[in-house]
Amino acid sequence: MTSSAPLTPRQNVGWGLFLIALSLGMGALIHFRPQPLQVPAWVAYAALSSFFFAGLLLLATSAGKARLEGWLAVGVTLALLVPAAWIAFGAGERRCTSNIPLLSLPPAAVCRTAFGISAVLGAVILAWFVRLALAPRPRG
Repeated sequence: MTSSAPLTPRQNVGWGLFLIALSLGMGALIHFRPQPLQVPAWVAYAALSSFFFAGLLLLATSAGKARLEGWLAVGVTLALLVPAAWIAFGAGERRCTSNIPLLSLPPAAVCRTAFGISAVLGAVILAWFVRLALAPRPRG
């Protein structure tokens, strides 16, 4: 059985620092060994930045920085949206496979459609998070 209790501030800091270190380490690998990438480096950095923003979000949470939390949630969402949008709408071919036969469509079409739907949904979520981040905060 797993616990669903929220993280303590100390756990937030620990996991936040871990995610930041992980993202920086992986970013260094991308920088020094870009050959294995099957995407442009900027797409990989965008995806990887979701871990960086998530780490910062945990640190902001432990520090009680509600306004900053909202904007870091925007950063996480945008970082996850960029790769999906690139796969769905970017120029050029995408090597994509699917194990789900869907009306005899080519796998690339199924893949781009799936990522397109997720990109549109991500954009809606992003707009919602921006709206929440811009909303006035009650003074307490």
